[in-house]
Amino acid sequence: MRHTKKRRRTGGTGLGFPVWWQPWMHMWEIALAAPQVVAHRTARMAQSGPTRSTADRKELARMTQEKFEAFGESASAMAAEIFKANLALWPSVLRAGWTLPSAMWTPTARAGSRRSASRSALAAAAVPRIVSSAASRVLAKGLAPVRRRATANAKRLRRTPR
Repeated sequence: MRHTKKRRRTGGTGLGFPVWWQPWMHMWEIALAAPQVVAHRTARMAQSGPTRSTADRKELARMTQEKFEAFGESASAMAAEIFKANLALWPSVLRAGWTLPSAMWTPTARAGSRRSASRSALAAAAVPRIVSSAASRVLAKGLAPVRRRATANAKRLRRTPR
């Protein structure tokens, strides 16, 4: 019979990368795609001169509309992720904040309350880790719509002649 050891999941992207890696990759992709899109659209505007074709007008209108949509989706996704992070953080903060002071500074502290204090201290120690991974997830959720639009535009505009 084979014995397998269960591994504890430490939080990450599921691919073995830490949670903070995803926002950096999103920013890197945006940094590569955005200048391509800007260069293409600027060249297109410069070539068309004062009289714009229907395709150019559509592209300029699309550019404005996409920015509003992407940043609206970004704000919505970040708000939802912040809400989830607060729900995940709330029990640890309560455990650390309510039981730790009363168990540590009560003059008649019993052994049971000392155990409670050590559990509270462990809960308090988990708070920075939870906040750090939550901040990375919020940033990743906020960058995802912008990255999706920027890379899609770069790909689409690469195929279109200037």
